[in-house]
Amino acid sequence: MPESSNDAPILIAISYQAHDRAMSGNNLTLLCDCTVMIVFAGFFIEANLNHIIEVMGKEQEINHFWGYGEGKKPGIQDKLAWFYNSYGDQPSINLGDATKGEKKNLKKELYARLRRKFPGFDELYDFRNDISHRKIDRSFCCKLE
Repeated sequence: MPESSNDAPILIAISYQAHDRAMSGNNLTLLCDCTVMIVFAGFFIEANLNHIIEVMGKEQEINHFWGYGEGKKPGIQDKLAWFYNSYGDQPSINLGDATKGEKKNLKKELYARLRRKFPGFDELYDFRNDISHRKIDRSFCCKLE
């Protein structure tokens, strides 16, 4: 089973229901259905990353990698970038001994590598963050009528 967290089945079920409604072609619910699918895709990815990181016991390692102290936690982008850098991308980027300016450039490079490897992540990440901050772009709604 691909679900690695207890929340995953709920996220999958809600997304699947929204997908089925969107596929029915009802323009009155299309914005809501598409929003649900995209937001829950982001939640699903992050919930699985959280679970994988926890099971691997890598919470301190990821915080150290990003230079996060007590109280600051990595978000979905940082978690996915760290995971890709640690287990997928070669050569991996080492932020450990870099100066503050070098770290900024290395982070930009890592995020760029992540986006090349996972096209579409930007849109998912930005949309999910906008929803989290109560911003919904309804500009495409008029195209649905």
